[in-house]
Amino acid sequence: MAYIRRRKDTGNYVIGFRDQHGRWHEKTAGPRRKDAEVLLRRVLREVAEGTYGKRDENPTLAEFSDYFLRARAGEVKASTLEDYGRVMSLHVLPRLGKFRLREITPAAVQGLLLDLEGEGMSAAMRGKVLRYLKVLLRLAVRLELIERDPCRAARAPKVERKEPRFFTSEEVSCLLEAAEGYMKPLLAAACYAGLRQGELLALRWGDIDLFGGTITVTRTYHYAHGFSSPKTPASRRTVPIIPTLRAILEDYRREQFGALEPDPERLVFLNQAGNPIDRRNLVNRGFRRALEAAGLPEIRFHDLRHTFASLCIEGGVDPKTLQALLGHSSIKVTMDTYSHLYQTAFDRASRALEAVASGGAKVIRMPRKEGEGDPR
Repeated sequence: MAYIRRRKDTGNYVIGFRDQHGRWHEKTAGPRRKDAEVLLRRVLREVAEGTYGKRDENPTLAEFSDYFLRARAGEVKASTLEDYGRVMSLHVLPRLGKFRLREITPAAVQGLLLDLEGEGMSAAMRGKVLRYLKVLLRLAVRLELIERDPCRAARAPKVERKEPRFFTSEEVSCLLEAAEGYMKPLLAAACYAGLRQGELLALRWGDIDLFGGTITVTRTYHYAHGFSSPKTPASRRTVPIIPTLRAILEDYRREQFGALEPDPERLVFLNQAGNPIDRRNLVNRGFRRALEAAGLPEIRFHDLRHTFASLCIEGGVDPKTLQALLGHSSIKVTMDTYSHLYQTAFDRASRALEAVASGGAKVIRMPRKEGEGDPR
């Protein structure tokens, strides 16, 4: 029998369990129940294997990295876990992998970042390396393998934020005119609904309600891992279908099925084999060809999502609503990305208000109906 409980005096969670010899143990896991669950799973696995108490309590970073990936399997998306493993194996373990956890110092972490900078790695990528190493070593702290996180003293590299690129409404119209086949409705959904590439490739006809005027995002597609839940819980969302997009989707459905109703589970955008479109074909054969045919400058496919955001801001959508439409996990992400566009919108509003207040704009009073009192 094993348990997790929270101590009233400290607020920390503790786990209790019997080892393979029947001896009772209690371990402190810290203030988060999730960490206690991770620790309990680990010790119960070791008890079942008969290795509890025999494990090296000061493993190398490479050994602990393997354990970390096993422990997080099922807790995060497969693509995220794969990225953790790739970043660690390519950039961290070649330099620090042979070090024991207790031998990794703040100076060693800072040295790693300096080495990567010297090799020409971008600030954004160095920031990712530091974030991933922090997550891994904080687990080691919670499991009481080390006392302090050596990444705590390291400063994330300053990343120069580039303003997102986007098309105007006129340029979007030109792009859609030039697009052929399924690319027209796909690009329209990107520009007018703000869906990510993986969300578009996972879209089913059952997710589109043309009568109610909504698209519901419930999943995403990754070429190596297939279909999965969206990027974050906030990414599960419902976005409105504007009339322009509805007309394009209705035409596309009519071309595909005539007067028949499509199978709700059928993909909206698929290849001839009935599978999701290859992302390279989507970009190289579809998107870039449409850009060239429309005479538009080359931008990333993801910039179509920025286009949607800019059109929303130009139309007066407030930041909180835009956060929900884009599926951002926090308002900070939205404002960090689009604050400069909102500043432009605020400036326009300020000038309009000033024009009215200073008498530079004429206020038109509507005539009163007979019998109405003085509106003042």
